[in-house]
Amino acid sequence: MKKIITFLLLLSGGQIFSQDVIIKSNGDELKAKVVELTETTIKYKSEDNLDGPIYNIPKSEVFKVKYGTGKSDFFGTTEQTKEITPVGKEEKK
Repeated sequence: MKKIITFLLLLSGGQIFSQDVIIKSNGDELKAKVVELTETTIKYKSEDNLDGPIYNIPKSEVFKVKYGTGKSDFFGTTEQTKEITPVGKEEKK
């Protein structure tokens, strides 16, 4: 029984400390923990100080949020999506 409880605690501990990545429209990445999404902003805590203050960033400055669970949310416009292309996948003209 102790082994099962220990195993479950280890699994849940990984979810608690999973890291999110906020990718800004200019390509900068912020390693953080997203706390809340509002209509206009993303509220997050810095990866370095999860007990610290909550920061706000306007959604208009964010291209995408990659969550520690593997899910992603896109906030960029179609024009921004065309500007940010993965390395090695440039458009051929």
